[in-house]
Amino acid sequence: MIKIRLSRYGTKNNQFYRIVAINQRSKTQGKFLEILGTYNPKKFQINIDKDKVQSWINKGAKISESVSYLLKGEKKPKNSKNEKDKKQKNDQINEKQN
Repeated sequence: MIKIRLSRYGTKNNQFYRIVAINQRSKTQGKFLEILGTYNPKKFQINIDKDKVQSWINKGAKISESVSYLLKGEKKPKNSKNEKDKKQKNDQINEKQN
């Protein structure tokens, strides 16, 4: 399966990301199929070729959570995955109590 996700570059405390179309099983900095854009979190600069992204989506590619936030022009919440896990655990506890 093809994913549209971030690929990390740069140095320690000076990270820089490329938005790439890549095989889901590849490493973070592995061989990618195409570069779709860039993201600099220090300056919050986003450069995305939306036509290329749409063509990959039409081919069946899935978008990662981080890239979906960037496409909307928002910053990703820092602990979004942890918050989802906490919410699920709280829901399970509430179901057991009822």
